[in-house]
Amino acid sequence: MQKETLTIKRLGINGEGIGYIHKKICFIPKALPGEEADVEIDVNERRYMIGHITHLRKISPARVESPCRQSKNCQGCAFMHMNYPDQLLFKRDLIEETLKKYTNLSLRQIKILPVIEANQPLHYRSSIAFAISEFSKELRIGLYQRGTKFFSLMDECLLHDKEINRVLVNIEYLLNKHHMKAYNDKTKKGLRFLIVKCVEEKLQVVFVTGEDGLSKKVSHELSLDKQISGIFYTVNTARYQDFNMAGYKKIYGDSYLKYHINNHVYALSIKSDLWMHKEMEEKKLEILKNLISEDDVVLSLYAGNGIIESELPSFVTALEEEKWHVEDAGRNVKDNKIIGKVFIKADINEEVSRQTKKHKFDCMLIHLRKDLLDEDILDSIIKSKMKVVIFTSENISALSKGISQLENNYKVIYFQSFDEPYTARFQTIVKMVRK
Repeated sequence: MQKETLTIKRLGINGEGIGYIHKKICFIPKALPGEEADVEIDVNERRYMIGHITHLRKISPARVESPCRQSKNCQGCAFMHMNYPDQLLFKRDLIEETLKKYTNLSLRQIKILPVIEANQPLHYRSSIAFAISEFSKELRIGLYQRGTKFFSLMDECLLHDKEINRVLVNIEYLLNKHHMKAYNDKTKKGLRFLIVKCVEEKLQVVFVTGEDGLSKKVSHELSLDKQISGIFYTVNTARYQDFNMAGYKKIYGDSYLKYHINNHVYALSIKSDLWMHKEMEEKKLEILKNLISEDDVVLSLYAGNGIIESELPSFVTALEEEKWHVEDAGRNVKDNKIIGKVFIKADINEEVSRQTKKHKFDCMLIHLRKDLLDEDILDSIIKSKMKVVIFTSENISALSKGISQLENNYKVIYFQSFDEPYTARFQTIVKMVRK
């Protein structure tokens, strides 16, 4: 095993420490800038190395003892070993570095606001999807770490909503009580994955199973949990893991989770995407409401469950590619008697061109999912002379590339990010206006 000593110069986009060995970049997970570390090299490729810490000779003042019992091996949280204020500073620096890399913006001419910190930095995650596997002769729920066979148990995760952790413990108990088996690829039977969603302390539980489905004894006992509003299952024996394609069969309870905001009640189906951090999502919504005026006519792309579009003060035409999101959004605006909202299921590249030719819009709201704006979307923005373009994105690299595609015609006037604590992730809103 190759052993080296190096100084960590900076953090990478995924939160790993970066140093150099004989001028070759070396990624060291859980290392912090300024630290001097003895490391062992696990991967040595032509252009990079990956290693792990064996001893810290110099420790960063930003380092804290991780409170997570799985942190030594789990790759899920980038920053359990870093104090929270320094996480926010890192993300602010990462934003500036990424903008410099992908755009020609002068950072002196735009005001990048400090990353908004979370009042609730722990126990915020509202949705999980994990494997069900045999571990120490019992069925456990957890996560296989990338590039390893290590299985991290996830029933005490510090990021999960506490209700999710509680129900994971109960599910593990019931699965073992009734002698359930993990999925066997040869027989096509057994339990594969578990999905749990939590909204306002109510839970939806989905089992992904082999051909034998889910034991009635397990589903019955689970249904006695008063916080569980619905139990579903789907049979999946294929290698792909897009469970929404096959659909879900309801075993028990309600079909929807209820979310209350601004005197409205949104019913979210089992396929509907949920926010990662409810507090941050609501702050994002309030800022969008201030950035978009009541008189604006808005075209929204990749609208998802449509809650943001429904809560905006203006007239909105929202485009979305997934049928279940459009169905949820349409039903919710009708049930809440919200007017001035139109949700359309469509190929977004084709529909955005049609909409901008047929109608006059003041603002395009783009929930950016790709690395680059498709040419049809870019062409529609430029040709329609859209006054305002607003991006929301969870990927700072993709966002910077989107800004770069428009910066000859638009200028950035607002830049705000929202934290997802103890991970390398964060969301960002950018408002651009036509030059």
